Amino acid sequence: MVLPLTLAAIAVSCRTAPDRERPRGQTTSAQREARQAMPQARLDEVLARHTHALLAIPGVIGTGEGEEDGRPVFLVLVDRATPELRARLPASLEGYPVVIRETGKVKALDRR
Repeated sequence: MVLPLTLAAIAVSCRTAPDRERPRGQTTSAQREARQAMPQARLDEVLARHTHALLAIPGVIGTGEGEEDGRPVFLVLVDRATPELRARLPASLEGYPVVIRETGKVKALDRR
């Protein structure tokens, strides 16, 4: 008697599982968002593609690779992180979060 009830419960749960309600091969919106948010290219490649355009923004003095909470991030180095400058910078690039780091003025050393 227990076995038929157990099999019936399994059959019902399989029929009502969210994955069984969609046609095979379709993804949920959460799965699509997670996939879009995941970087598809290496961070150094993303840096190479976007650094030139970011350096053209007044106040941006460099870019680099960083890490926060164990995840790679796209660093944008700025002399002063003003609200106007922050508004011009993207929140992410190709799936990598953009982290703005205020460095102050950067001067080259004279090593003569």
